[in-house]
Amino acid sequence: MKIVGISFSARDKGNTDILVNTALRGAASAGASIEFIKAKDLNIEYCRGCLSCIYKGKCPINDDLYKFIETVKSANGIVAGAPTYLFGPTGKVKTMIDRSLTISPFLEEMDPEKRLGITISVAGNPLWNPMGSEILNQFILSYGFGLYDFLAGYAPGPGEVLLNDELLESTYRLGKELVLALRKEIEPPKAKENQCPYCKSRLIKFEESKIYCALCLAPAELRDGKLFFAENYEPFWTKNHRINHINDWIIPSRDRFLTKIKDIKEKAKKFNLQ
Repeated sequence: MKIVGISFSARDKGNTDILVNTALRGAASAGASIEFIKAKDLNIEYCRGCLSCIYKGKCPINDDLYKFIETVKSANGIVAGAPTYLFGPTGKVKTMIDRSLTISPFLEEMDPEKRLGITISVAGNPLWNPMGSEILNQFILSYGFGLYDFLAGYAPGPGEVLLNDELLESTYRLGKELVLALRKEIEPPKAKENQCPYCKSRLIKFEESKIYCALCLAPAELRDGKLFFAENYEPFWTKNHRINHINDWIIPSRDRFLTKIKDIKEKAKKFNLQ
């Protein structure tokens, strides 16, 4: 069994690196082989939105994304950690989420029901980290891993997490539990109150008086001050839902676009785009 850890911190051996490696040591203690990578060492360009990954089966950008995909394809589990500087994880997390459609040809191999991950959000204090875990969770979901659980650690100074024995123990234990859950020796923890039961998000959105999980779109109702999510809902991040989204929406969108391209070009001439 292989567990890959990825740190999105630009600082070497700082709080994020320490916690990701602590979780990996916990995974190793349960018998897993481990690999640690730094996102800053990967050359990942911005997504161009060309959808070549869908229509042609390959992204035209020549960077390190496929190197990363091959790494996670070979992994049973993933540990992803990122610092928060302003309300959410660092920008490279979002850049790689945007590029994750590239795994579409491999969705059958990357079944989130058979692969699990944990995330570690690191920040100076909770008030400045309202979306750190949720967006980081979206990263592992977008690359075909189910979410086992997540945690957040708070330490403003470089390496300061080393003074928090409780956090280090929790992180080590979470890494070990990830391996045990992959072996089906333990069950993943259930979502807490007012958390989405499918992706454990604490973010919701209101739309036309309806409530949804902001990450997987699970519908919910508010009763007596508590959220009750729909049962037996298939969230966006399941393999079948993603395949259906590609076949039912993305692929047909090309033909819809082609019927409008003449009008678009005429409008563009008048708009005088720079």
